[in-house]
Amino acid sequence: PFPQKDYRFQWSKNFHTVSNRTAINFKCVRHLSLAGQRSIGRCKFHFVNATELTLDQITPTNYNVNTLALQQIIPLENLTKLEILSHDYSFQDLVRFLSLLHHLHTLKIRRIHCSEETDFTTFPNSDLFQFVSNVNMIRTLAITDVNDAKEV
Repeated sequence: PFPQKDYRFQWSKNFHTVSNRTAINFKCVRHLSLAGQRSIGRCKFHFVNATELTLDQITPTNYNVNTLALQQIIPLENLTKLEILSHDYSFQDLVRFLSLLHHLHTLKIRRIHCSEETDFTTFPNSDLFQFVSNVNMIRTLAITDVNDAKEV
């Protein structure tokens, strides 16, 4: 079979789709796209060599369950590029997820919610934020939907 570099798995209430190739060598997939909240729990494939991940309409609800399922699908420590196509990630959610991605170079996110309870005077001193700051070497950051300058 022809090596496939991209693979999209989508699951919603009424249907699910996978990339249209019939014979797939999952070891050749470099970019995995998961679409729909249920896709994380329903995907039974393992992409051992994937280094790019797109989460489309996947929220940070059930963080522990989603993280465990993602770790079964893709080795998170190998990711170098992450794209989040959702409006539901808070700054704390993002930092908590980034703590699992030790080699991330590129982060693209639709929007980061900055809630009133986020204290940006003390949060940068937290152990989690310090860990993420010291481990990740994000060189490219793109936020595509900003309503207020304080969100940046």
